[in-house]
Amino acid sequence: TTSLCVEFLEKYAQNKKKLLDIGCGSGILMLIGKKLGVEKVVGIDIDEKVNDVVLENFSKNGINDNFQVIIGNLVDNVNEKYDLVVSNILVDVLEKLLEDIEKALEKGAIVIFSGILNEKEEAFLKKAKNYNLKQIDRKDKNNWVSLVFKYES
Repeated sequence: TTSLCVEFLEKYAQNKKKLLDIGCGSGILMLIGKKLGVEKVVGIDIDEKVNDVVLENFSKNGINDNFQVIIGNLVDNVNEKYDLVVSNILVDVLEKLLEDIEKALEKGAIVIFSGILNEKEEAFLKKAKNYNLKQIDRKDKNNWVSLVFKYES
């Protein structure tokens, strides 16, 4: 699922100013966003340990500014809007995230969701339509699906 996210970041990160990685873990998708030219990257995770891991990974890659880690649940502590959002977590959590994601999205934002099992894709797509998200891309690998949406407020 991470590799699918990377492929989509490579395709959609051009000219993006701010990336939000929801459930950032080690920060690998944030790091890739930075390498692809996104000005500011922010990750959020409920695990307090991720902050040190992200700092270490960014330091090893010579990135020292324009990134932030927020410790929190989904978008609860997010106060900015983003033009690129990625979330590679299990579909049950993604479905919960849909309910609040609009508060973190700029008009026209690209949203990449990954971690969806094939058999749960249809139900997820139905839910996503209720939140002004229009599907624009899809890839699957080994029974996992990644979807890309455009936010149309």
